[in-house]
Amino acid sequence: MKYLLLTESEWDLCEQQACAKFSLPDANARKYARKSLVTNPNNLNYGKFIFPVATVGKWKCDDLFPDAISEDDNWNDPNNSPDEPPGE
Repeated sequence: MKYLLLTESEWDLCEQQACAKFSLPDANARKYARKSLVTNPNNLNYGKFIFPVATVGKWKCDDLFPDAISEDDNWNDPNNSPDEPPGE
């Protein structure tokens, strides 16, 4: 998996392109991806939207998005981890 870091309008455009490639919505899926944000305020990309770009398998679309990058562990705020209950 690779990723693009985008403004919300750029994310929406990429979502439209991926949906067009896979003829979505269909009986199996309503959309290609779910929006998520860079939540770490110390990351240069804070506030940008993370668009997943599959590089293998049924949803492979890296041909549409050749500038996709590898995941950065610093995109998520370490003080607000989704894997831990709040306040822990």
